[in-house]
Amino acid sequence: MRCPNCGNQASWRDPDCNKCDATLHHKDCKGKSADCKCHQLNEQAWTQKKAPPS
Repeated sequence: MRCPNCGNQASWRDPDCNKCDATLHHKDCKGKSADCKCHQLNEQAWTQKKAPPS
């Protein structure tokens, strides 16, 4: 899973990023279940963050 704040690759089992300490799972996340959509959400958040403002 990617950290939405700094883009660091982290394990989805980690609650927080080990680089910048940002929370990896969203508050409405079902935790460690197959329902976890945080990976996709974080990927989108990071892509938008690193994209140059248009």
